[in-house]
Amino acid sequence: MLIGAIGIIVCSFLLCFYTIPILVKIANRFNIYDAPSHIKKHNRNITFLGGVALIVAFIIPISLFLPEQIQKPKYLTAYLILITIIFLHGIGDDFFNYSPKRKFIIQALLCSLLIYKTGFYLPVESMFAKLALPLSVSFIITLISAIGIVNAYNLIDGSDGLAASISLIACLFYATCFYLDDNIFFCIVALSSASALIAFILYNKPPAYIFMGDSGSLFIGMLLATFTFVFIEEKSSFLDLNVSNRVILAFSFLSIPILDMVRLFSVRIYNKKSPFKGDNNHIHHLMSNIGFTSKQTLLIIITFQILNIGIAFMALNKSWIGFVIINVCTYTIVIQFLRQLKTYLSHRDIRSIGPINELENQEKIKP
Repeated sequence: MLIGAIGIIVCSFLLCFYTIPILVKIANRFNIYDAPSHIKKHNRNITFLGGVALIVAFIIPISLFLPEQIQKPKYLTAYLILITIIFLHGIGDDFFNYSPKRKFIIQALLCSLLIYKTGFYLPVESMFAKLALPLSVSFIITLISAIGIVNAYNLIDGSDGLAASISLIACLFYATCFYLDDNIFFCIVALSSASALIAFILYNKPPAYIFMGDSGSLFIGMLLATFTFVFIEEKSSFLDLNVSNRVILAFSFLSIPILDMVRLFSVRIYNKKSPFKGDNNHIHHLMSNIGFTSKQTLLIIITFQILNIGIAFMALNKSWIGFVIINVCTYTIVIQFLRQLKTYLSHRDIRSIGPINELENQEKIKP
């Protein structure tokens, strides 16, 4: 079983690593590029076909090389089909730029099918112990959570290496938790995904050679939504964790994309705009506007994510609601600091330009 698991992990890395150069050649041949815009600041021809390499590196090893000794979930076939459909939806969006309404409807439908076919339900009755909530409410909360996670990773994919790196961190931590939970199947799935992401990052790190596109970010988002539901629902475990502990850890693994998405949606709704209409107000855009390079932005956000996970492990004896509120407050402070820093730097630049212009005018007046 160990050899088979290692084989899957290695195969995922190699498939992704050697598929990407082929995809880049295809993109160059047929001019399949991600066009620059007011949101996308790259100035080179970069293809968005990275999601193809990621799903190939995920589906083939899991479908063909999973050891027989490992107990597979009954919904595996249906799950692989749903993962493939959301990938196809994403690549269609990359090519044809679907409207926000159409994207939301399709994502809601696919996430509903995910819950229906797999039986994933957040244990709402344990999360809100004092409330007696019907199954329909549990379904709605689980559906909103699934759509939220999928969209969060789609929205955070706006800077070289960012979405892939924070997804890699989440996959590695989930793999560790699944191993300690004795959930070998999802441990291997998480490690296989992490292996493919490592290969992808080698091409996606600043300056990016390829983007994962909506196909890759939606695929990764649904994968991490699945990991989240499985981890929170886990009953038998070597880990002495209750539901509150598991929610704290799961939230910390996904915190930055989720918090950034909630902030963006809140600001857009407050400004009477569609929450799904893109802008350049993401955390990586704010850091870029201040003057941070893509590498610096990537390192700072990764550090922030890892520190938050470390804090989560130290806060396991606290309420999950309190932990989420503290995260929201901390994130708000960070965003406000970035805004104030941008304002300060802008004023400083204006003051420094003023004397220079005055000297130039004096030079012009001289006979």
